[in-house]
This record gives sequence, C-alpha cells and structure tokens, in this order.
Amino acid sequence: MLQTPSRILIVSNDPSTHTQLSQELQATYEILTATTLKEVIEQAHGAPTPVCIIIDHQPPTTDALVITHEIKAHFTTYHIPVIIITKTVDQSFVSNAVHVGADDFIQKPLIAHHLQSRIFMNIQRAERDQNANPLTKLPGNATINRLMVARLGRPLAILYIDLDYFKVYNDTYGFDKGDALICAAAHIISTATQQHGNTSDFVGHLGGDDFIVLSTPNKAIAIAHTICSTFDATVPSFYDIQAQQQKTIRAKDRQGVERTFPLTSVSIAIISNEHQPFYSIAHISQQATDLKKYAKSKPDGIQASNYVIERRI
Repeated sequence: MLQTPSRILIVSNDPSTHTQLSQELQATYEILTATTLKEVIEQAHGAPTPVCIIIDHQPPTTDALVITHEIKAHFTTYHIPVIIITKTVDQSFVSNAVHVGADDFIQKPLIAHHLQSRIFMNIQRAERDQNANPLTKLPGNATINRLMVARLGRPLAILYIDLDYFKVYNDTYGFDKGDALICAAAHIISTATQQHGNTSDFVGHLGGDDFIVLSTPNKAIAIAHTICSTFDATVPSFYDIQAQQQKTIRAKDRQGVERTFPLTSVSIAIISNEHQPFYSIAHISQQATDLKKYAKSKPDGIQASNYVIERRI
C-alpha cells in the first residue's frame, strides 16, 4: 500500500508566494491552501491533520498573528507547527508572534533548500515533543516502536523495566513524590545505559512505571545490573525513617486490606535475538509477556531489584 504524503497547509493571498511554495513542496507533501481564517480552521481540523502550517504574513488581508492565535488556542490543533513568512522580522512582530504561539519565521525572499530544511526541522520537533513523556521527557511508544522495527535485523537486546509496588508508594506518599520517584528511575536507567551501553542505545518511557532500553546482547547484563544496584541504593531515601529501617511499608492493597509491602524495586526482563530472530513488534511483545511476569515474581526469593534473561534457544 502506498503511503499518503503528509499535508502542509499554505495560507497566502499572494499568488506568486503561493505558487513558489507549492512548487517547492509538492514533490514531498500534499499541499492544502487557504486564504481566510475560516478556511484555515476548516483545513486544520481536517483528516489527516496538516503536519505544518505556513502563513504568508500580509496584513490586513492575511494577519499571521490572528491566524496563529486561533490555531494554537484549540486543543486539537495547538500541536501543529506554524511557520510565518514575512518580508521584515522586527523585534515587536517577533515578540507578538512568539506570544501567540508561532514556532518559526522565514524571511523573504525564500530560498528553496532553506525552506525545506526549516519545515522538516519543525515537523520533526513537533513529532518529538508530542511523543515525549511529559514527566520524564523520554521518548514514548511511537518512537519506541519505530526504532524497534528499524533494529529487528541487527543484534538487539530489549530490557523491559517495571517498578514493583509503585502504586503502593504512590498511594501512600502522594503523586508529587510518586512523580519524583519515576523521574529518579528514568535518570538511573538513562545513566546506566550511557555508562555501559553503546552510543546508539536507546531509552524510552512506555508509560506509568514502565521503561524500555534497546541495546545489544553483549551490553544488556551490565546495564541491567547497574540499574538494579543503583535503584536499590537510591530508593530508600524516598521513604520515611521507619520504612527505611524496616525495609517495608504498611499500606492497603487493591482490595482495601492493610498489609506489609516491600520497598519499591525494579524488575527487568531481557530478551534478545542472539539465538532466535525477532520477526515483528507483536513477536517481541509475545516473548516478553511471560518473562516480565517471571521477573516480577522475584524467582530468587529476595525482595530486591532483579533481572531475568530469556534463555530459550
């Protein structure tokens, strides 16, 4: 199936500018056009949504500030990058444009390769910002899946990392401290990967208290070991003195029954294509599911951070 090209919305009342933009971009993008605010709103809410809006600022017929404000004010279109094309870029205009949410400026006369690069840069940034986890700023599922697919044919080890008893901690100490613990986990995982992994290794945030590392089979164990030891050395500082001394916490379980829980730890399931290939993301997920459950069962009987490795050949 052929992939439909991404859409770019050009807003201009100047035929020459519109023609130049269309000619430069039509080989890469599907071009949408608008000349009025009403048309802009209709096109911006279309399906699929434009990946970028280019506004040729020519007041009063085309006021980029008004149009940008309307686009950025609505929750379904605020994420679309807006690039303003203008003859002059004075400080007052820039200040006002930034205030209403403009993402970039291009000054006339337009230079083809410069235009293409700036559009690509803004689209990439918007995709990255949308996909990043708002708390940890680590890449999310869309980026994770794309990179996994790209690496299927190479040596690949995947570390699925899950925090144990995080809900108990969050319910007991509150969301602010829970968020702080998630951020600390993200930092520990990222640092361990930087220290012991390859320069091309990747850390992502699957959501909640679940993280992922894409590495290679020869690096995975060192990364996992460091994550576990560093997390266990760090996590007690997130608890009160009594919990630190007892290494447990009293809290209610999911059924509302009060019981004793261990301190939060991490469980890591490591799968790789060292002995058998990965065929797809679905195949990876299937392999990882049972191993993740096994890791969380703490098979060595010790309530501390641990990792398990897929040994089947």
